Amino acid sequence: MIDAGLNDEAFVIRELNLQISVCKLIKAINKRIVKHSAYTLPTTELFEYIVSDKINNEAVAAMTLYRRNQPIIIAHLGGAKRVIDGNHRLYRRKKDNCISTEVIEVSPINLRVFSEPFMSMHRRDQNNWESLFE
Repeated sequence: MIDAGLNDEAFVIRELNLQISVCKLIKAINKRIVKHSAYTLPTTELFEYIVSDKINNEAVAAMTLYRRNQPIIIAHLGGAKRVIDGNHRLYRRKKDNCISTEVIEVSPINLRVFSEPFMSMHRRDQNNWESLFE
């Protein structure tokens, strides 16, 4: 189970023009509405994924162990492995020398319902955007 953050929390991937409603995704994962895979990865391996470079070090330092130990959400989108939710938890796990990390992987097709274009697009670009979820 993952604690949801703010009701309007979103994860934006600008180069893909993609915005994912993280709060809705977490609620669906917790209710087992969205299909996903849960497993463990070495913490160091997750830094081979695309992770956020906008980390609030004060939030990392103040994070409780309970929050640190919650799973990280990952997905393969746009030809890359990405951390969708849990960047701060991941950095805290690295700081605390945690060897492994629980992850929840959501397939692109299952992310579609929680996603929308970040910016408006021309109709001709809609097909390229939709292809992210195949």
